[in-house]
Amino acid sequence: MAIGCEDGCIRIVSLEDDDFTLMRKFDRIKTRILSIAWGPPMRPHKSKTDGSDDEEEMWKDTWVVSGCSDSSIRKWDARSGRVMDRMTVDRTRNEKTLVWAVGVLADGTIVSGDSLGTVKFWDSSTCTQIQSFGTHGADVLCLAINPWSTGVFTSGIDQKIAEFIQVEVSTGKPSTLSTGKQKRWVQSCTRRLHSHDVRCLAIWPPQSMVSSSKSQQFTPNSMPPLLVSAGLDMSPAFSPCAPAGSEATKARNPFSRNSVSTFQDAYYHKSSFVSPVVSIAPLARLVACRYDNKVAIWRIKPVHSEDEMLGESAGNAEGWTKLLEMSLKVDTNIDDVALSGDG
Repeated sequence: MAIGCEDGCIRIVSLEDDDFTLMRKFDRIKTRILSIAWGPPMRPHKSKTDGSDDEEEMWKDTWVVSGCSDSSIRKWDARSGRVMDRMTVDRTRNEKTLVWAVGVLADGTIVSGDSLGTVKFWDSSTCTQIQSFGTHGADVLCLAINPWSTGVFTSGIDQKIAEFIQVEVSTGKPSTLSTGKQKRWVQSCTRRLHSHDVRCLAIWPPQSMVSSSKSQQFTPNSMPPLLVSAGLDMSPAFSPCAPAGSEATKARNPFSRNSVSTFQDAYYHKSSFVSPVVSIAPLARLVACRYDNKVAIWRIKPVHSEDEMLGESAGNAEGWTKLLEMSLKVDTNIDDVALSGDG
């Protein structure tokens, strides 16, 4: 595991045998490291006389990319721990741009999101910019890549989640040097699923860095990929994000009866982390309600006739009695309240 730190140093940690062991440190730089991602693993070249079939030797991590606080993205050699190349993002006036998010596709393309609201795609071989999108009105804080590296999702302070997809465009007539087609990234849609800053994005199943050649196939009623977003509104959103196309119609939206499972049109589900404000003790007929700094308890009177039940539904105050209202001198708000079953 690679850890980027604010002291300008990347640390490599081993997680083998359920342990957390520091293995090595990269060269220190004079800036903060705000984001980090591994490049795709490479298969080392083996001689014909080498008969080793050890699976652990099949793939090796060769480079790491980091987003920094000095308007730059750095590519690191994972073996030597030194900077291989540097990419510079746009700046405004004399202020440095913060690269809050970086990611790497299976083909090695680097994706970045910065404090100017810009999403950029970079060629990792030449470390030059391929495309740039001024999609967001504020800082891009997070990004996620779909399992096939054919879709990228970004979000941040402006609460919008933007989807970028890879398409094939015509560049002219085919020739011996060119097929006449080229893959480009386009922004397909944006959706606002949150009422406050979005701080993190994740996709299940996760991105595969070694199997991008597999086609995006779905069986009937299969589960589409799910994009999970969360932020300061404390309500994670779960949205299907199947790639657009004929195959997407086979996937089943787990949150709706229809079969729409693309991010642009699918129905999404939101959960809440807010704990209940009411607790009930059924045997004692007690109800407790919490406020920011006080707790109140009521006793619900038994109902003996249908007329009394109708009276209570109309708001008859004689159906319950307040037993207690207690204000507490606490430094923070009360988060939860619970009554035992017998009161």
